[in-house]
Amino acid sequence: MPAALFSLALLAAAVVPAQVTRDAPSYSAATIINAASGDPNALAPYTIIKIVGKNLAWDAKDMQPSDIRASMVPTVLPNAGVHVYINRQSAGLLNVSPTQLTVLIPGDLVAGPAIVQTTLDGLSGPEVLVSLAPFAPGMFANDDGTLIVSRENGDL
Repeated sequence: MPAALFSLALLAAAVVPAQVTRDAPSYSAATIINAASGDPNALAPYTIIKIVGKNLAWDAKDMQPSDIRASMVPTVLPNAGVHVYINRQSAGLLNVSPTQLTVLIPGDLVAGPAIVQTTLDGLSGPEVLVSLAPFAPGMFANDDGTLIVSRENGDL
């Protein structure tokens, strides 16, 4: 056998298929929090929330200005494979990573019980029951430590 073919045969024999685990997203009601206050009990329409867990996305991706259409936060980030549903309605995605999603709760939901569920390329996470308040004020801090009041009730 010529040396080049022998080397190619050895290389082919040494290739081992990679094991890809595809576990469903994992999170709980306690890890779905108001992004400004960190409070899991301060969720409301138009509130920016964080969902913290495992297997939430394959890679980190941030919303880009070009993702905004008709002044709406996108419900899908290109090539991310992540969807978040609140009461079966798609929520806006600000950024995704394997351990955290930053999401905008749809503004036309009403106060009361709500089901949150995420999917990653068709793998569904648990349906988690949360409670939406009529509004959920919070405080974001700038890089210099100054506070920004976020009323998050639709009257910004």
